[in-house]
Parts: sequence; C-alpha cells; structure tokens
Amino acid sequence: MPELPEVETVRKVLEGWVKSKTISKIVVPYPSIIANADVASFNASLDNQVIKDINRFGKFIIFKIGDKIVLSHLRMEGKYFLAHYPNGSFKEGIEYNPNLKPDKFNKHVHLIFEMSDGSLLLYHDVRKFGRFYLLDKDDYLTNPLSPLSKLGHEPFELKNGDYLYQKTRKLKKSVKETLLDQSILVGLGNIYVDEVCFEARIAPTKLAKDLTLKECALLTNKSKEVLNKAIELGGSTIRSYHFANDASGRFQNELNVYGKEGMPCPVCGTPIVKTRLGGRGTHFCPHCQHVKLDKKIKVIGVTGLIGSGKSTVCSIFAKHGYQVIDADKIAKEALDVGNYCYHEVIKHFGKEILNPDKTINRPYLRGLVVKDPKEIQYLNDLIHPYVKKRTIEMMKDDGDYLLDVPLLFESEMDKLCDLTIFVNVKEAVRKERLLKRNTMSLKEASKLNGNSKEAASKIMKAMIVVDNSLEKAKMEYQVKELIKDIIQINRENV
Repeated sequence: MPELPEVETVRKVLEGWVKSKTISKIVVPYPSIIANADVASFNASLDNQVIKDINRFGKFIIFKIGDKIVLSHLRMEGKYFLAHYPNGSFKEGIEYNPNLKPDKFNKHVHLIFEMSDGSLLLYHDVRKFGRFYLLDKDDYLTNPLSPLSKLGHEPFELKNGDYLYQKTRKLKKSVKETLLDQSILVGLGNIYVDEVCFEARIAPTKLAKDLTLKECALLTNKSKEVLNKAIELGGSTIRSYHFANDASGRFQNELNVYGKEGMPCPVCGTPIVKTRLGGRGTHFCPHCQHVKLDKKIKVIGVTGLIGSGKSTVCSIFAKHGYQVIDADKIAKEALDVGNYCYHEVIKHFGKEILNPDKTINRPYLRGLVVKDPKEIQYLNDLIHPYVKKRTIEMMKDDGDYLLDVPLLFESEMDKLCDLTIFVNVKEAVRKERLLKRNTMSLKEASKLNGNSKEAASKIMKAMIVVDNSLEKAKMEYQVKELIKDIIQINRENV
C-alpha cells in the first residue's frame, strides 16, 4: 500500500496536472468507488466547480473543489493518469479511448474527471479497493463520517517525543504495531516503520510501553527524516506503486533493512532478520537494534518454539564457557519414579499412563495432554516450580549460566535472567526440522510449545532475537557478535 511519501508525491503531481482547472463532467464506471454518496449527488456537487487546491493528510489526498472536499485513498493499487480523448484538443498524457473493448487498461478505470480544457484525470485501480469520500469543507476533519476524524498526528506535526510517549504508556503491543497504528501516528506503513526503527536503533519487537521519552523523541525525529528523504526521491516503487503515468520512485534503492532478509546490515554486517509482528513482515538488525545492555550479565535465558534450534544456539554459548542448564532434562527428571511430580501425575491421569516397569509412558502422556489445553496447563503448573527450584540449586557458584527453557516466560524463569534471547525461525523451516526429527507432529508441537502467533508475543518479551532461519554460519555470526557485546558490557561493569 502506498505510504505517506508515495501519496505526497502523487499529490504534487496532481497539483501540477489539475489545480485551478474546472471540472466539466464526471464519469463513474464503478459507482462503489464512492464510499459515502451516490453518483448523482457526487456529480451534482462537483460539476462546473474549480479544483482550488490539492492537499494531503496521512495517506489521504484532499481535493478542495468549490465548497466541497473530496478525499481519495489509493489503497493497494490506486493510480492516477493524465489523459485525453482521441481527436481532442488536449494532447498531454496518455490517450484514453473508453470505446475500446475489451481493453486491459480501460476495464480498471473507475472514475474520470473531464476538465473544461479537454484534459482527463483518470483513477485506475486493478483491485477496486480505493475509495472517494464527498464531504463539506467546514467539517471534513471532524465529521464522524470522515475517515480523517479517526486519525492521529503526522510526524511532521510533532516537535518532540512527548506525544508518542504519552500515547504509549499503557500499550501492550510492539513498537512496530504502534507506529503502524494510524490512530496514533499517521502516514507510516510497513516499509517506513522498519526503516525508522533501524535509523533509531530500536528493536521493532520492543513493547511500546517500555519506550523512554528519549526513544520516543528519537523515533519521532527519525520518522521525519526517513519520510522527507523518501518524498525527495518520489517514494518507494515496490510491486505496483507508480506516482504518475507509471513513473517510479527511487527510495527503494536507499532501504537499509526492508526486504533485505539474510543480507548484511549496512552498519555492522549482521544478517538482517525477518519476523512477523501483528501479521506484518518485519525486518531488523538483531545486533544494531537489540536492547541496550547496561548491566553485568551472568545468567542468560534462551527460549524458542520446538524446532527453532535453541540447542544449536546454546552450544555456541557453551563453547565460550557458559554452563548450560537444560530445562527439558529437569522436566523429564521431575517425572522419574519416586519424584513428587511423578506421584501427582499418576494421581491425576491414572495408572494407565505407566509402563510395566512403573515408569511413565511419556509419549502416551503427551498424547493425552495435547488433546486438552487444561491438561497441558495442569502439567506445566506442576512441573514449572520443580524446574525453577532445581535450576536455582544448580546455580550456586558465581559462574556464567545459560538457561535453555522452552517455556521461559510461561514459567516466569525469565525473572532469574539478566538477559533473555528468543530464537526465531520461519514456520516453514521449523516444520521441515520437526518432520526430520520424526518425534512429534507439527500440530502436537504447536499445542505443547506455542505457534507462530505466540512466537510473536514472546519476541516482544525477549531482549534479544536471534534468527535461525538462514544458513548456520549467519546464525553463528549473530550469536558470536552478541557474545562480544556481553563480554564488553561485563568488563565495563566489573
């Protein structure tokens, strides 16, 4: 979808094309393109009226026509073309002949402004998602029926970080989702939010409520910088956006992280990570944009979904002297014969879960619990305290520890850690790994250890994200760079 820079570029072009021209006629081949009025009312309000000005707010183009306002939202595929009819006196732009049928171009022209000088302004939209709104000039910003009344501020309206800071105090969503929320900040879309977060060196996964006033000011200023640069270059032509008669923008050549998954960060060389937040693809550098480490780090918690590659990440830390405590091993120990948890599980599920040698049939038990979320919760509530207690007992000395805990946040064992890491992996890659293991189905794994939606929530809770979707060498590079940072911060906090 075109974002603020693309829409501003279109506005400038339209201003040069049709400002001060008089509308002689309006043709609407697709009436539903007008959101809040019928074609007759739309035409009657605008016929023989002068286009006094063309403004913009957020992603909306604002036509000031006579004493009316026409709002235009391009959505995914909306485009404008300057045109003329065959044999007309006006010859600029493209030739438009509506009588040519069938015609791939003509069938997507849904609104035509005919001007008194013979020029045409065509609205072209392959998907028909774009919309026009007819409003009065006196209340188009505040009228409840106006889409502008529901929008927040543009970054250009803000002098400092106060507004964003106040808006984020109680938000339980990520910085990425917050900056995309048009009721808070207007004009930023997926591409530019990724770029703004990178320029500010702030993780898009960070919870918005944890932003400091300084960080909010930084995000506000970087939003202005990124948007202004994009406007200067005519926006980003990615997929279908063109700003005028199919002319392209150039900002896509300046992108640092968006669409760069697996490529080296332009600042530090770490491979760019892609994950999903709020259903949107999100790109960032896990090294430049991780939470700033400002205290000595002795205990690190590592988590991730089953099949994410936590063990591989932990093995790298182990090679650098960290003592790895595997929560899965302790959880298995909890169900050994004679253990308190062993007896409670038998009481709850019955003796049919036992093997002939009195040990618990673990695959059978797993089959029972995955059928009922309440049983999973029961088992977790029983075993988590045991795992936490044993972990604390094992961390008696002053060594460096790495806690490998699949349910790190659910068990609240993150509270034992100075640093938390989430090992991210694409769902397709995770599925492939689980199938190779052949120990459980993806469905079972999702029920026991979450799914992609839960992964997104854990990413926001973690301080660091390590991506393990790419080649092993790229994952190792991320971890080794992180270890360098930890060593440095520990030296500074002796």
